[in-house]
Amino acid sequence: MRVAFYAPLKAPDHPVPSGDRALARLLLAALERAGATRGWEVDVASRFRSFDGAGDADRQARLREIGALIADRLLHRYREAPARRSPDLWFTYHLYHKAPDWIGPVVSERLGIPYLVAEASYAAKQRGGRWSIGHEAAAEAIRHADAILALNRDDVAGLRQVARDRSRIVVLPPFLGPGGGVADESRADRNPVRVDGEESPGPSRRFPPPVTVRAHAALSRTGARAAVSRRFGVPDDEPWLLCVAMMRGGRKLASFEVLADALARPGLAAARWHLVVAGEGPARRDVESAFAGRLPAGRATFTGQVEGEVLAGLYAGADLFVWPGVGEPMGMAMLEAQGHGLPVVSARTRGVPDLVRDEETGVLVPEGDAGAFADAVRALLRAPERRRRMGGAARARVAREHAFERASERIGDLVETFARRRSPVGTGSPDAPAEAARDTARAPAPMRAGGA
Repeated sequence: MRVAFYAPLKAPDHPVPSGDRALARLLLAALERAGATRGWEVDVASRFRSFDGAGDADRQARLREIGALIADRLLHRYREAPARRSPDLWFTYHLYHKAPDWIGPVVSERLGIPYLVAEASYAAKQRGGRWSIGHEAAAEAIRHADAILALNRDDVAGLRQVARDRSRIVVLPPFLGPGGGVADESRADRNPVRVDGEESPGPSRRFPPPVTVRAHAALSRTGARAAVSRRFGVPDDEPWLLCVAMMRGGRKLASFEVLADALARPGLAAARWHLVVAGEGPARRDVESAFAGRLPAGRATFTGQVEGEVLAGLYAGADLFVWPGVGEPMGMAMLEAQGHGLPVVSARTRGVPDLVRDEETGVLVPEGDAGAFADAVRALLRAPERRRRMGGAARARVAREHAFERASERIGDLVETFARRRSPVGTGSPDAPAEAARDTARAPAPMRAGGA
């Protein structure tokens, strides 16, 4: 059996790091692991990027034309290739109105193979707007899908508006990479990646090992703090507030501004702490200015992009992970922090409550409320035993509910459920397989397939 994988927003070997690329890599790795244990293969079907960030109707129409041409080319290739080279199932990651899937629905329908999507979203408010072409295409793809994996329960309400059957919506908790980390976003090698059935130059999809809980379990807090202090000049006699995030405009910059505002509040500013910010991006100057304008010099350290043992050292040495999460759809860094035993302070918004359990693995406050955020951070700084208890609960919950191996098994079960029937979408009786898939991939309560 062969699975065709496609990410219309950003291919897994795209040169620009982002959370989308990291999740594309994680899903691809999970599919590959499932295939390796079950005897099937995974190919990246295309690198075509369908993204239109400006709401340009002409560009969307042109992207639609290019997508149709690529679909025709793939169909020709698959039909001319031996049967074993043709996909038995199509798997698309992350489609929405700005990056619809122009390829997968066409190829899957023409070949008569199942079409699965992960992290699709539908926003009714975009109907008739600047992205109307992409919006309708995303809706059609969701309607076409045999199963829709929702990694964020915030998406479920929109999906239920367009899915042909609510039982096709499968809630799958987001997960970390092998051992407990996220895909390494700062390294790439020059090995070939198989795309469209051919070897093409580019970074390997066998990505460098992520920062893992197990690999760095022996890294002591004392040793980690000493190493970080030497490398970055972080004072080791104060509690560390850690933030790991890309520095971009929009909601990322808004989150940094809320964090700077919170840390400057009188009650928190008077406490003992040092902020460590790990990350890089085009908005770095704006991020640094936000803190420089609110905090005295010397209270924050910017490490730039870090990876491997250096990032593991930051997690091991920190006392609290802080991220306001303005408009945060998921927040994989918060999940990784908890996997390393760090409690989190963030916002009660969108997908964050699925990752951070309020008063169990961290504290959630109203989105954008710098005062409430400052109060939560100050309270946890004053309660080291509470932080340790939350950190232990966070590590245990991540291992129990967000492990790579568990997610890979669920995805593998889902793929095989549908791949057993090689027939066009809409024929036969689709509801029974969807129900079976839902049972294999159901998330722990309170998240359930079909809604939450």
